Amino acid sequence: MRDYRINRWSILVSVLLFFWIWSLGCVVWANNLDWIRSLSLLKGRYVLLNPEVNEALEDLNSIMDKDVVMWIASMYDPDTGGFYYARSAIGRPGFSADIESTSQAMSFMKSHGMFDDMPPQIRQKLITFFQSRQDPVTGYFFDPQFGSNVSNAKRSRNLSQAVGALRDLGAAALYPLPYSKEREVSRINIPDLFAWFGYQRLGGAVGYRQLPMGYPAPGGGVNIATLPEHLRSAEALRRWLESLDWVNNPWNAGHNVSSARSEITQVGLLDVVYEFIEDVQNPETGLWGPGRTLEEVSAAMKLSGYFTSGRPYPNAEKMIESTIYAIMHDTPTCICHVRNPMDLLATVVRRGGLPYDPQIEALLRENMPRIIRWAKDRLLRFKQHDGAFSYYERGSARTSQGAVVSLGLPESDMNAVMAGANATINYLYELAGITRPTLARYRQEFWDAIVNMPPHRPIEIPMGLDDDFEYDTEQLLWTPSSGPGTHGIVTDPHDSENRVLRLEKSVTGAGYGLSRTFEAPSGAEKTRISLRFMTSEFASGGAFNLKFGSASGLANTALSFVIAHRDGTYFIAHRTTERGYGTRISEIMPNVWYQLDVEYRPAGTDDTEMVVYIDGEQVAVLNEYFHDGDESRLPVGDIKHTSFYVWSTVAATLHVDDVKISPE
Repeated sequence: MRDYRINRWSILVSVLLFFWIWSLGCVVWANNLDWIRSLSLLKGRYVLLNPEVNEALEDLNSIMDKDVVMWIASMYDPDTGGFYYARSAIGRPGFSADIESTSQAMSFMKSHGMFDDMPPQIRQKLITFFQSRQDPVTGYFFDPQFGSNVSNAKRSRNLSQAVGALRDLGAAALYPLPYSKEREVSRINIPDLFAWFGYQRLGGAVGYRQLPMGYPAPGGGVNIATLPEHLRSAEALRRWLESLDWVNNPWNAGHNVSSARSEITQVGLLDVVYEFIEDVQNPETGLWGPGRTLEEVSAAMKLSGYFTSGRPYPNAEKMIESTIYAIMHDTPTCICHVRNPMDLLATVVRRGGLPYDPQIEALLRENMPRIIRWAKDRLLRFKQHDGAFSYYERGSARTSQGAVVSLGLPESDMNAVMAGANATINYLYELAGITRPTLARYRQEFWDAIVNMPPHRPIEIPMGLDDDFEYDTEQLLWTPSSGPGTHGIVTDPHDSENRVLRLEKSVTGAGYGLSRTFEAPSGAEKTRISLRFMTSEFASGGAFNLKFGSASGLANTALSFVIAHRDGTYFIAHRTTERGYGTRISEIMPNVWYQLDVEYRPAGTDDTEMVVYIDGEQVAVLNEYFHDGDESRLPVGDIKHTSFYVWSTVAATLHVDDVKISPE
């Protein structure tokens, strides 16, 4: 009879030896891969850690500190029990704590060892926060400030976020989930239904009625009326996948498919997704889309979560080569461009069932140190003065998943902190194969700040706009368009003690502009617009637009001025459409400052009035407004948005100063 005791002792010794080596620090042995491979416990695993990688990770992790912890705590809303997206949303009418930000804050608590210390009253508030946002009719979760008319991606993300958060909190949804079989024949509580729509319960015994919500769909899928149409059958899902733009906007396409993953899994349509995304992948790059930029890498990151050991990521080595190329050659325009490559690599290498390949291991080991150093350098560009991180270098994102969540000020935001900076570091530690040190040492201060948080006071919002560009932060309030231009606050060319806004474009072929949104009361009888401007010399046929309206877009434009050069004459004019140069108001000269003042009185199609002054002198009284060719269209009355734009046909510079817009 064979003696198995020797084998048992061999296994025990191997295990003890493995943990002894690990306790010395992986950095000691990760350089000798041949010896490591002799340990059966490490066969088939990617060994990427060495002293240089370990040192780079420690340096990267240092950018997450107590300031970040306390910033997250400061986003807590004691009234709702949730967390805000950014500071500019706190106490502001129309804004509130939201599902995604609250889910992300909880993720921070879990990953940094703070979740188990959560006070009971805070836990209950969080449970109530999520449960109160579920729609009993559809089973989805909606923030009241956004309503149910949200994008497919946001609806799907909020569903998985709320369900996951409630599970972590030891609770559950109050009503059947959208993909639940209970919704095929669901009993609806009528008082709850009426309460959801804002009606008062009248009391008394109100019965239930059965509503047939769906029935099994032939050929796979389900036919549950509360699910979106594209999730009810294989054919509908395929049509939806084909409708996404996989060439020009692959990140958004991947984002939509990724957001629906939990629903697609629940209704049994995963094979449809596998077949489609494998078919449209670019085999030359291992990504989705035509190139090797951070856009295509981001698309791959979104889709990588679908692949497992049973169905590994296709063309993985090509993907890793392309990802490293994008990191080294592309420039992040948002913090997620820093995080997404790390997410993709960690997901595929550590969780995606990637078979061991010594060539892939060598490629990763060679590039790990500079990838980590690149991540730190790029993340710090998004660091804000309030101690945490923002989605854009200039500040927070104004919208998230299509919903307005902040004012887009120079401030940190929850998505950037959690899905950006924190996630980047998490994924790099995971890719290296070691545990990340946490910020648990600050948990007492974190919970003290939340428990003792006073109710947020409503913010009194300033009306109108008043920018003199004396401070660098004012530049960050103006949002640039895409295009080959630059902008900044600079010294006045004619007055060294004054600072002004400069909009500059040195090439033709594409336009470039800046815009700013601000608050203003609705229904003002008159709005005063005042600013100083100066243009450089530029070619005949070129122009700048100065637009004012209720929001971006032609349909929201009230007034549209042009500063133009034609046949040797520079002039300012007003246009009612996008065609031509409009009504000339006054001739001007380049490289000279002018004061423009406008009094705008919106009324009807025939009695709207605009009075224009140049350098204090009245030069025009016009009974016109921007209607884009539809003369029956009433004028836009509210001025809450302004933009300055350089035409594509010209290379020129515009200086602007002392912009004031005052509704009366």
